Amino acid sequence: MYKSIQFTLLALGLGGIAASAGAEDLMQIYQQARQADPTLATAGANRGASEAGVGIARAPLLPQLGASLGYSHSDSRSSSISPQPTGNGNYALVPVIGNSHDRSRTAQASLTQTLFNWGDISRLRGARQGARGANANYDAAVQDLIVRTASAYFGVLTAEDQLTFAKSNQKALAKQ
Repeated sequence: MYKSIQFTLLALGLGGIAASAGAEDLMQIYQQARQADPTLATAGANRGASEAGVGIARAPLLPQLGASLGYSHSDSRSSSISPQPTGNGNYALVPVIGNSHDRSRTAQASLTQTLFNWGDISRLRGARQGARGANANYDAAVQDLIVRTASAYFGVLTAEDQLTFAKSNQKALAKQ
């Protein structure tokens, strides 16, 4: 009897929470539970991470494009004195001044494509299997949430019926 009263009070408390949240039917309660359930949120996050892992595992198998640009500029100035022959058999020292300007630009692009790499293919297969497993776990979490929500909902309805029955029994006994 004591457990029945505890269950009834618990069910009424849950019913009060559902009523205060504005939920009237099982579908509304399920939608609220879906938004607030941490187990489902964890399964959804794991599913998203596994799907991202597929893209990461596929990346080495895709064409790789690389590019580089370069620019260099240098100015130099030099001066020296060198002997130059004169017309009469003598030499004269003549200053020689030189300037140089160098500029260069480089551009490079490369495109590589892996034709076959068994390790990368195996990693992609493993990531896809992991994503399928995460999807299955998510689907199982959704099914578990449906079962938990329906059980709690029908438990509250049963408790409300039991409370109504108990009150009508009390009234009937009080009249006798």
